[in-house]
Amino acid sequence: MLVAMSGDRVASVSAIASELFVRFETMLRLVDQLVAKGHVERIAGPLIRLSANGARLLSQIERSRDQIAKDLGLRIGSIETDRVTEVLSELNKRLLSTLGTRDRGTP
Repeated sequence: MLVAMSGDRVASVSAIASELFVRFETMLRLVDQLVAKGHVERIAGPLIRLSANGARLLSQIERSRDQIAKDLGLRIGSIETDRVTEVLSELNKRLLSTLGTRDRGTP
């Protein structure tokens, strides 16, 4: 929810619930919890926005998310590199085998 509210966005609880595909009642409970923790401020009626504390938390979340994406990318890249190396090794063996049989006069 904090990510959906990034920036100085003022939004209604119902709009955020709709954006996140969450029931309105569920979103109200979440908003109450975030207000109690000081991450979200109620403006007027159903309007809310991130507090300064919520903006700091959002910044930490975004840094963590970026680091996880980077780590995952490196791991996937490593797995893919290992697989490509394996395939190239197999192709090299086949090529050497094919060239070896041709050198001996075998079609």
